[in-house]
Amino acid sequence: MKKYLLLLGLLAFFSCDDGNFIVDELNFDESSVARCTEGDLVYYMFNQERTEAIFITLASSINDTIPDQTVSLSQSTSPLEYFAFASNGSTFFCRTVPDPDVSVIQQWTGAYSGGTFRNVLTFDDGDGIISEEEDLNSDGDEDNDDTDMDGLPNYLDFDDDGDNVPTAMEFDKDNDGEADDTDNDGTPDYLDADDDGDNVPTRNETTAGTRPNNYDADDNGTPDYLELSQVTNTGVDIPANDLIHNYNRLLNNTLTFENLSLTNENGNTINVIDDSGTSFSFGTLTIVDPELNVLNN
Repeated sequence: MKKYLLLLGLLAFFSCDDGNFIVDELNFDESSVARCTEGDLVYYMFNQERTEAIFITLASSINDTIPDQTVSLSQSTSPLEYFAFASNGSTFFCRTVPDPDVSVIQQWTGAYSGGTFRNVLTFDDGDGIISEEEDLNSDGDEDNDDTDMDGLPNYLDFDDDGDNVPTAMEFDKDNDGEADDTDNDGTPDYLDADDDGDNVPTRNETTAGTRPNNYDADDNGTPDYLELSQVTNTGVDIPANDLIHNYNRLLNNTLTFENLSLTNENGNTINVIDDSGTSFSFGTLTIVDPELNVLNN
């Protein structure tokens, strides 16, 4: 869904000299929501030029780091506003002292019903593959996909196939946007325990203290685990848990509003919707909270 405000109130339309009305569209399509946590909890979003911003100061009772919660918002305790700036307003938010170089030229106060703050907890192992795509059997349950059978499902596993080469280093080595399959056996390298198909497990194509991706016996620039002509079996079998497996618990926060309108100091009122035609959403802000990070060895 595109994030833009379509201003529908005729009183707020700009009038041309010939009397025709112009509909003002505030484009937030390339923008993302951000937040301030020092002092008041503020969620805000700029337009592309950063000369306009819509923002909400959430009620002091709301803790946006509590996972899996849905909170109803009230305009009396969570006021929403829209500001226009004379120039770039990037430094307006998250300051204890207002920036004297930022001038507000328009100020509109929001009114809404059906305001909702929602927080959804998800997980990510940071391997560059979104969790939904690590549901290999497509049964909707990401917890039962564990390629290397180490007790960690792939979406939480730093090394999905347990070959001691991190998934992030195996998935797309040539940066073509596709999962690599060195031996063309139909199993991508990041899920293949023998990447080059030489019948030597990738985890054994190394020496003690060296990861397979850093071992190149003939020094030709290609690690042995990816080189069929260089069959190396050192007999080294580094335990699977020798790699540190860490993953993040992500808090995905969304703000949506029904029947949102904005009123300026002159009493002009405009109705605000996005391209769904019924409501306005700030989009989703994903928070990686260090206190929620999980470490598995």
